[in-house]
Amino acid sequence: MQDPALKAVGVELLVRYGLDLPTPELLRLAGGKQVSNAVKLQVFRSLATKTDAPAEVRAALVAATAEGIDAELRIAALKLLQTVDPELGLTTAQRFLDGKGFKPTERQAAIAIVASSPLPAAAGLRAGLAEKLAQGRLGDSLRLDVHTFAVTSPEPAVKEALRRYLAVVRKPEQLATPDLPYELLVAGGDPKRGRLIANEHLAANCTACHRFETDEGSEVGPSLKSVGSQRSNAELAESLVNPSAKIVPGFGFETLTLKNGETLAGAVISEPGLLSKSYTVRLPDGARRSIPAGDLAGRTPPVSVMPPMLGILTPAEIRDVVAYLETLRPKDKKAKK
Repeated sequence: MQDPALKAVGVELLVRYGLDLPTPELLRLAGGKQVSNAVKLQVFRSLATKTDAPAEVRAALVAATAEGIDAELRIAALKLLQTVDPELGLTTAQRFLDGKGFKPTERQAAIAIVASSPLPAAAGLRAGLAEKLAQGRLGDSLRLDVHTFAVTSPEPAVKEALRRYLAVVRKPEQLATPDLPYELLVAGGDPKRGRLIANEHLAANCTACHRFETDEGSEVGPSLKSVGSQRSNAELAESLVNPSAKIVPGFGFETLTLKNGETLAGAVISEPGLLSKSYTVRLPDGARRSIPAGDLAGRTPPVSVMPPMLGILTPAEIRDVVAYLETLRPKDKKAKK
């Protein structure tokens, strides 16, 4: 293949499909300005497996973490540096944490490396991050990441800092669990991951009850198409952890007792009013039944049929779902014209 342009395309195709290439060719692609991000990601992964030019590989990965590089590439290069050269990976992670111009996602990746590093220097970094959490000097988007490693840490300095953070007096409604304040779940999530969880997580099974970006789908739970404009992130987090805290009218599950002794369960979707003297109940099979107001002897308080998500999802996954739900807002019709 004599044409340089065609050769470059051919090489990129080989990389894209995971075929092995000589290290010099991979290094050339790693520094190429016209190479797509998808190809570069595969190039970085391939380089990390090479042993014939370790210094050049390290240099290429470090260069990929420089200012001006796409965040996705910088994160990938940082993670691979950790596997190729743990000390250099830790140093680079510290640069991500201390430097300017890094996105929250990049700093989160750096915290993950600090959290898992067995190097002695990492212990001091973990203690420093935990201390920032305790003193309220950590960015909102990073608090859960530090809390996550701190709750399982055996290191005295980290444990003490976490104790002081959790010792701050909070109202019960501010706590998802005794050691997990809601404030950790409201910022720093990835809406793309959250969308994937909401639509595809088998255990959470969100689409069995909710509609997110369409009018079609289940009506067991309320539509969430515009929930980002209706609820704060704190309220969204609470609705995932404690679904019965605030129930949308018409979607609470109740048991109704009639004066003839009959009981039925379902969601009361309309109450008696000026236009109707009856309750309308949506039964579990989707059917609707009208109950004259005078026939009702009693009813239980409504509860949500949605299970608490904490335990089904990790705190980080809940944070991602919150970030996704926050994006669900009414579409601007004027913008389409």
